Amino acid sequence: PAASLGVAWAFLATANAAQWFTAPSHVASSTAAPTVPSLINVAQQLLVSLLHLMVGAWFTLQFKFIPVRYPAIAQACEHVLFGLCPLVCAAVLTWGAMLATGAAAAPFVYLCMSSVFYLAFGIMPQPSSFQRAGRVAIGGGNKLGFRGDATGLASTRAGAAAAAFAYAVLPAALQLAIHLGPILRLDTTEICSLLLLGTAPMVVLALSAPYGSLWWLGLEGFSLDVLRHTALLVGLIGLVAGFEGRVVFASFGQYIHVPSPWSYLLVTPALYAGAA
Repeated sequence: PAASLGVAWAFLATANAAQWFTAPSHVASSTAAPTVPSLINVAQQLLVSLLHLMVGAWFTLQFKFIPVRYPAIAQACEHVLFGLCPLVCAAVLTWGAMLATGAAAAPFVYLCMSSVFYLAFGIMPQPSSFQRAGRVAIGGGNKLGFRGDATGLASTRAGAAAAAFAYAVLPAALQLAIHLGPILRLDTTEICSLLLLGTAPMVVLALSAPYGSLWWLGLEGFSLDVLRHTALLVGLIGLVAGFEGRVVFASFGQYIHVPSPWSYLLVTPALYAGAA
């Protein structure tokens, strides 16, 4: 079994090295030198490498002698899977959607996909399947915090923090990468899209905080309440503003028979009142 595991990892390492060495000759930047890959191509190669790492961690856990003889390795593989699943799975599905429908709507596709996977893997942390001894205290009486030693969990604090950061930042970063030109030209629709993509994850994190999405902060009680309500307030302000510019006026502006700026004075209070 150990030899089979070594061969499998060697095959993955070889495949990963091959895709890095052959990528520049197959996919080149349209704006740079022919042999220099663009940033999006580098991101794709990193994504494939992370996918290889997840595959390696998964099949390592299929060998029954690993948890018995090497529980630390088994728990590390578990951490890898829980930490990378929200990012990698959402990115792979978004990549497929980009190839099928184009890149224009990719940031919103990624936001939807990453929300699903983050809520599946990033909410209240699960106890590790390979923790032999010890009890882990998860949550408090009001389910707003986390107490106890995080070593007994299926994900680490650092991994959970990185997953939350990626969930909060990557949709807006993807929007910037794809629509940088219109944003620099102050295109209202793209700027509102950027605002929408930047604040929607903040609202999701704040709303899911009572269920443990911010457990990695180590806060509970009043401190977590203040952070949660502040993030929710700021996020809702930006979310409603982005929704107003990206959806209401961009898609339904022709049905609003009130001249500007009176249309904004009528629509904006109505939207914020509805959000409140």
